[in-house]
Amino acid sequence: MSGEVFPLSVEGAVERIRARNPVLNTFVSTRLGEALAEADRRRAEAPRGPLHGVPFSLKDSWDVAGQVTKELAIPTIGIGAGPDCDAQVLVWQDAFGLRTGKMAKFVKQYADVHGVLLDAARAYAAEVKDGSFPGTEHTF
Repeated sequence: MSGEVFPLSVEGAVERIRARNPVLNTFVSTRLGEALAEADRRRAEAPRGPLHGVPFSLKDSWDVAGQVTKELAIPTIGIGAGPDCDAQVLVWQDAFGLRTGKMAKFVKQYADVHGVLLDAARAYAAEVKDGSFPGTEHTF
């Protein structure tokens, strides 16, 4: 990709967003000035890979989830998109507490499987160490 294509692509995208967004209302908020400034800063850089310089946008689905759900005849499933979707995807390790640490804002933990497994492993190790497991009741 040449350095000339990148800034023109960003400028073209910004022009289209400015021209069409008032009618389409696709973007709730934009940072178009920052996008143009970033394009100027990166114009002189060597390409980082095949997608270097391709403009993209991130869409906050919370504001449109209800609209989309009402318009579609099929269920909508979100990932942190809010209560207006028909369902929400959760990674089971997060939802049931197998994973620890900071979770995404939309994760709700329904159990502490990590804690239960940790307690069970400690109890097992202690019984093996003190000789109470296996006992005669645990043999054929």
